[in-house]
Amino acid sequence: MSVIWSIGAVLEEPSRPKFHQFILDLIKGDNLSESYSLDMTYEYTPQPMMVRLTECSNIYDFCWDKTKLIWNNWMQTVPTYKIPMGGKLTDLIIPTIDSIRNNYLLTLFISMKSHVLLTGPTGTGKTVNVINEININYYNDVFTNLITAFSG
Repeated sequence: MSVIWSIGAVLEEPSRPKFHQFILDLIKGDNLSESYSLDMTYEYTPQPMMVRLTECSNIYDFCWDKTKLIWNNWMQTVPTYKIPMGGKLTDLIIPTIDSIRNNYLLTLFISMKSHVLLTGPTGTGKTVNVINEININYYNDVFTNLITAFSG
C-alpha cells in the first residue's frame, strides 16, 4: 500500500493502468528487467509475493487492512451511506471511493502532523470533503480551521 500511495499517487490517470500492471507483475514474481527493459545494476531472482491482489482490476481501489491482514475495497471500509430523512439534496455528501481514499490519507497525514496538498480535477469534491472531514473530526479544543477562498 505504501508503494501505491507514494510512488503511484503522483501518477495521472492515463499512467495508472501501466503502474497497476507493473505492481501485479512484481507481485507475481515476473522478471521485470526483461518485460519492462529495466537496466538493473545488480542480479536478482524474481520471487512471487504472497499477496492476494492479483485479481483486482485497479490497485487504487484497494487498501490494506492491517488488523485483518487483507486487502479491502475502499468502499468496504465505511458503513453504507443512508440518506437522512428530510435531508436537503444540497446538504448531502455521499461517500465515493475517491472521497474515502482522500479522507483516509488526510487523516493519516494530520495524525502525523504533516502538511497535505490534495490535487486533482475541478469539481471532484476535494474542498467539500476536506471541509466536511475537518468539521466532523478536527473542530475541537485541539484543532480549528480558517477557510479562505481564492478565485482567478
